[in-house]
Amino acid sequence: MTSTTPADLDVTYDFVGIIDFLPDRDRKTYGLGDKLVTLLNRNRVAWQQLNCLNKQGFAQALLHFAKESKKGKAFGLQLIGHGDSSGLVMPEGPIMAWHNIAPGFRAFDPNILSQCILNLSCCFGLNGIKITDHLPDAGRFFGVLGPSRPIGFDEAYKVNSKIYRKWAEGMKFNDIIREVNKEFGKQILYGLTSQGYHTFKVKSGKSQKPV
Repeated sequence: MTSTTPADLDVTYDFVGIIDFLPDRDRKTYGLGDKLVTLLNRNRVAWQQLNCLNKQGFAQALLHFAKESKKGKAFGLQLIGHGDSSGLVMPEGPIMAWHNIAPGFRAFDPNILSQCILNLSCCFGLNGIKITDHLPDAGRFFGVLGPSRPIGFDEAYKVNSKIYRKWAEGMKFNDIIREVNKEFGKQILYGLTSQGYHTFKVKSGKSQKPV
């Protein structure tokens, strides 16, 4: 199935929340998180970053942002690490499956979460929409941005540099996706809303495969 782009989201974020779960070796070698922070600073976008190595640390990072949501802070979440179609690859411990990630989002203020876009800078990041299979209807994030295939560190940085530059310019999400793919000359970035994902499931009577 061809993934749809998110409907335009009318919200002003207070900051970008970053959860970096790369192995220390990759974090030091490629510096993707540091490059992203430099990029956000250059575009005058506020940010908060937390690093983790295992599912306990990841859960604590989500809890931190859940507390921010309950303060009324609106934000997008940027996840940096390794992934596959079944979940996120933690440096310490097994893959964190989508259903294991969902409880962290249940702690968010549902009104804030409904405006949140997850930008997954990892292989098969678009599959993060499957987290919403384990969230209540009124407690789902707005949607996800991410690749539907493996992606390298340099490619991930280039994608994000284009996303945040265009976002800082006030470009709408649909247009960002379209323009990023146009500049790459190929379909690399996809977007999928929780509503669109679950509407398809209801109509088809089966689980949607976003890749």
